[in-house]
Amino acid sequence: MLKIVDQKQFTSGLFFLFIGIVALKLLPADLGSASEMGPGYFPMLLGICLVLLGGVSVIQAIRTKQPVRMDRIPVVACLFIIAGVIAFSFLIRPFGLAVSLAALMGLGCYSRIFWQPLAVLAIYAAVLALTWFVFIYVIQLPITLGWR
Repeated sequence: MLKIVDQKQFTSGLFFLFIGIVALKLLPADLGSASEMGPGYFPMLLGICLVLLGGVSVIQAIRTKQPVRMDRIPVVACLFIIAGVIAFSFLIRPFGLAVSLAALMGLGCYSRIFWQPLAVLAIYAAVLALTWFVFIYVIQLPITLGWR
């Protein structure tokens, strides 16, 4: 009989497997090739990586020797992170990268922002500079840094 020793790793492995399989099932028809990537090529690679990662995680959870119990799921933290991603998606076009990233970081770091505001501000500045460099300067996506 199959015995799950590490519940936390087993659950996260199943989650990765599920997300990877869903990503592979929802691929657009045009995958393209490695030299001429279509719109579905990169999501296909991510889906394959998630399925592999999830499979390895499930196998390791079954093969480990030390039992690990799963703690309670931090529902409030998960809701704040999801709210941050949703806020980012709604704010990116009308207000630009700086405001939408501030909303994402503010909601994603909701507990740390009161205890370590300088650390959150430093992380925000670093992420803002990196995303500006990659997405606006290098790739030249039509995203503004500030609002329009």
